[in-house]
Amino acid sequence: MRQLVVISEADAWPRAWRFQGFQMHFAAPSTPLPSFATVDCVAMVEPQARDVDAALHHLRFTGRAQAAAVVLAANCAMPSTRQLVEWHPFDALVDLAWPSLIAEAGVMMAIRNVELGRNLVEIQRVVIEEAQKDTSSLYDLAVHDGLTNLYNNRHFAALMHRQHEKSQRSRETYALVVIDLDDLKHLNTRHGHAGGSKALNELAATIAASTRADDVAVRLGGDEFAVFLADCTKEQGVEFANRLCARLRDHVFDVDGKPLSITISCGVSSFPEDGETYPQLLKHADHALLRAKALGKNRVVGFTPELESLLEH
Repeated sequence: MRQLVVISEADAWPRAWRFQGFQMHFAAPSTPLPSFATVDCVAMVEPQARDVDAALHHLRFTGRAQAAAVVLAANCAMPSTRQLVEWHPFDALVDLAWPSLIAEAGVMMAIRNVELGRNLVEIQRVVIEEAQKDTSSLYDLAVHDGLTNLYNNRHFAALMHRQHEKSQRSRETYALVVIDLDDLKHLNTRHGHAGGSKALNELAATIAASTRADDVAVRLGGDEFAVFLADCTKEQGVEFANRLCARLRDHVFDVDGKPLSITISCGVSSFPEDGETYPQLLKHADHALLRAKALGKNRVVGFTPELESLLEH
């Protein structure tokens, strides 16, 4: 049977914990540990830092430090617990809220890991860090476009609805610019899909480099992008889109050793002038974009009510 020494104040050890595979021995803090031929585990229940130091010193003095697992039993949510784990070489952490069976399993895992030369706290830390990385990766996949790394349409729509509500309350203006890469089909035919993807990435990078901290850029899908311009009028949105057009016309990049430049067409709408909801503003910016395409591409058109009648004919 395993020997477990519990160091705690009176009644600090949970009454519901009955470890079947252990012979239990209790000791008060800051007193020498009982003398046994073997000690498999020392469990410290919500100790003070000085008590941990004293117990570890005693273990080292008696030569048991390499053989006995040292477990911290405490409330894992408390900052003091995290500090104790960071400051002292515990082999495992057992939460006082765990059921008896799980707590006993945690102690047994600590003993086995010490026997194998591993530290369970370090293993737990690695698991938590990896889980955080996985969560972050899943979040990135959920909100970003896989090709361009801009926000995807679903996440952008959620952001826009929240931003629109904020703008409605404050009556702040904003502009919405919808951008379409001209002649993507021709690019794919001439340079292959790799060339088309390269063009989309170059466009996305140029859009991202042209925006401010409060602006939001998105790939709506295919060859269509959009930019939310905070605290902007429609005229300022048109100016932004014209600068973007000029920057792309002047930007030459390489595809399979061949120079390539691209052009875009843009439609611009603004709140509250062109709509009271985000879907209305997106629809009107799309209408302005269609007009830019009809006029020969490589240009910017701001929405006006007259566009509605032009598109109907």
